[in-house]
Formats: sequence, C-alpha cells, structure tokens
Amino acid sequence: MEKNVLIKVSVLSFERNENLILDSITYEFFPGKLYVIKGKNGSGKSTFLKLLSGLTDKYSGSIDIQAKNLKSSNDFLGFEKGFSGLKNIRIINSFTHYEHEDLVNHIKMFQMNGYVNKKIKNMSSGMQSKTSLICSLVSKPDILILDEPYNNLDLVSRTYLNDFLMEYMKENLIILSIHNEDEINIPEGSIEILNFINGKLS
Repeated sequence: MEKNVLIKVSVLSFERNENLILDSITYEFFPGKLYVIKGKNGSGKSTFLKLLSGLTDKYSGSIDIQAKNLKSSNDFLGFEKGFSGLKNIRIINSFTHYEHEDLVNHIKMFQMNGYVNKKIKNMSSGMQSKTSLICSLVSKPDILILDEPYNNLDLVSRTYLNDFLMEYMKENLIILSIHNEDEINIPEGSIEILNFINGKLS
C-alpha cells in the first residue's frame, strides 16, 4: 500500500437481492482530509460507508485499512438496545483508550446530560444519533466514518460537530455522508467531494 494511504478500496462491488448496489469502486483515502460522500437516496453512499465500517463482509473486491485487509479484522460492535447510552459508549470504547474528560465534554456539548443514562430503546432518533456520535468521537480514532451525522441534530449540536471536525481533520481521516450541502459548514478547500450515482463514483 502506498505511503500515507489510510484506506484503499479496490474494485469494490456489493449486491443485495441480486441488485447491484455498488459497482467496482476504487479509491484511496489519505489523512488530513475530510471526504464528503454525496448522492441521492439509493445511490449507494450509505452502503459504501457500512462496508468501510466493517458491518458486513459480503462483498467482492477489497478494502484495506491501514494496510490490513478489513475482512480479516472485522471487530465491529453495535449498540445493545437494552443498555443505557452511557453503558454502550463505555463498552464499545473499552478496547481503546479515551479520556473521561472528553466523554463528559461531548455529553455536555451534545446536550445529552439528561438523556445519556436512558436505555437506547427508549431514546428518540435524535438522542440515538447523538449517542452514536459521542461513541465515535470519544476514542479519537485515526479514521472517523460517519453516515449522515447531521441528521436529527439541533443547531447547537451541529455547530459543535462542525467545530470538532474542522480541528480533528488536521491530522486524521474523516469520511462522512450528507443529505444536504447546507448541513456542513466547512470551507470547500478543506474537503474532497465524492459523488455517488447508481452505485458508481462519478
């Protein structure tokens, strides 16, 4: 793998019920950038992020993350809906180092102080979205993959997320999808746009 490439996708294809969702995607992702995945519903953008996140290995082609094949290192952990948001965050991040102060700050800035101890199954979609974001951000991974992170967020939370991403992208790789360009308030020169149309990169 070439120097500094964090994710290398080679001829990636994915089918669902004999329908081709992704068609021979090849791309390289580098640190210090924010990649924005755009596309209409059904374009394949969310499926692409799910594959990068290791949610399934039922695809052809290859995904190498930090020079390691994703299929051989799939360790995804999902939410246990019967547990509280806080317990889920701690369990999923128990394999990585994180600062307690960062967790407390994220909870405060996403306005989840009064909700993080609720069970996931009893949370609104907005609360679940915020809990998922806190879970992703708190361990400060080298690679941050977010599927439409601005959905269901209030203005305060969106502003906080924008500020966080602006600082975080300086040394790390961020890949996120958006539904509307107005959702993200980051200078155009700082991002790279990938357009998905019918399962292909245009």
